[in-house]
Amino acid sequence: MKNKDNNENSKIDDKIINMSEVREHLKEKIYQTNPLIQARKQMGAIELKIFILGLQGVNPHISTKDKYYDDKFWITHISPATLSEIFGHTQYLTEIEKACKNLIKTYIEIKEGSRGFTLFNVFYRLRYIHDEGLYIQFHEDLRPYILDIYKSKGYTQYSVEQVFKLSSAHAIRLCELLLQFQGTKQSIIMRTIGIEDLKFTLNIPEGSYDRMYNFKKRVLDDPIREINKTTDYVMWYEQIKKGRFIVAFKFYMDISKVREAEQEAQDKKQEFIPFYQTEVARRLGELGFKYEASKAILAKCDNGRDLIERLEFALKMYEKNKFAVKNKQGYIRKGIVENWLANYLQDQKERGEAREIWRQTKINNTSVQEEAMKHFTENIQKETENEGVKRLLHPDEVRMIQMAHATRNVKEVEKAFALLSELNWTWNGFKDFYGL
Repeated sequence: MKNKDNNENSKIDDKIINMSEVREHLKEKIYQTNPLIQARKQMGAIELKIFILGLQGVNPHISTKDKYYDDKFWITHISPATLSEIFGHTQYLTEIEKACKNLIKTYIEIKEGSRGFTLFNVFYRLRYIHDEGLYIQFHEDLRPYILDIYKSKGYTQYSVEQVFKLSSAHAIRLCELLLQFQGTKQSIIMRTIGIEDLKFTLNIPEGSYDRMYNFKKRVLDDPIREINKTTDYVMWYEQIKKGRFIVAFKFYMDISKVREAEQEAQDKKQEFIPFYQTEVARRLGELGFKYEASKAILAKCDNGRDLIERLEFALKMYEKNKFAVKNKQGYIRKGIVENWLANYLQDQKERGEAREIWRQTKINNTSVQEEAMKHFTENIQKETENEGVKRLLHPDEVRMIQMAHATRNVKEVEKAFALLSELNWTWNGFKDFYGL
């Protein structure tokens, strides 16, 4: 589905996340298997955010019904503007090298039974180019935990828009641990975690925070305070004791505000009518068409450009023949549904080809039959050469079309439909293929 990076000296563009639009991209969901969520990740907040951005560049195989997914780990690009946002300031150059060196040495530890463990390298390659930014590629060993998720017994998905606001690694990981237990309907998540498991997952070095007061303050209270202040989540916990000693914590996280916002966004998306349908429906309404009739007409067209052009041509034909037309609505409906424009263009094309064949007979002193056969052969060859015109879109092109769809900006949507038409994509085909 993507072009392989065969030339190490050329720019890497297998997978690009233009995070100058960081807030838009942070609405996308990321996926990790549950063992990876519960693993020990030797990462600070900056490394975790780079890891999360890398996950946004992966299109995982989630179920056996999936048609489109990555067959390998491609390269994800993080722009200089995004790196600046991750590090919190523009002077990140002194820190990027340190972060990369930490990441390339980072491993993930997954528990195996009561005493076993498995260690995984996180990244296969990290590459930084001053004017371009950071290029990252996950290690193949992480395939079962990030890419081939359908083989796993369970996985966690969540939108990172809230989590990405946090500056504490402990806060990020606490959110992930609670979000692992989110259901489809409940507004409050509950999860009990033993102290030893909590220390393991939060990457607390052995011997650190032996005093419970320091552990609660640094590892729980301060990060939870940041979560409650910075995000739309609300988190708190209870201590679970065995005798005089705390052995576990029961965490709670209220996600109702985030759920409501996600549902509202989903409702708007479902209710959204592309500008071209709104415009054409308005014009059909002015012509006396009722809503259901307009809806049926709109369904006959492949995309916005097709729809508008059919309507414009039908109106021109009506103006040309209106004195002979008894039913204006019926005439315009028939012109759109039967696509008179396509028939007219095909007729014009055939007329032009006939004129060209006749012209060539005069130039070459040949018969009409000879020139027609030559013309037919040339057209067949051109069609064969152009079979691949409907190419896969570049990620930037996909994002441009999706942004045009979301913002309803007329000029941007016209630009998007012009691109789709040029590449032989229909709007419905684009929506189905790219999951809009």
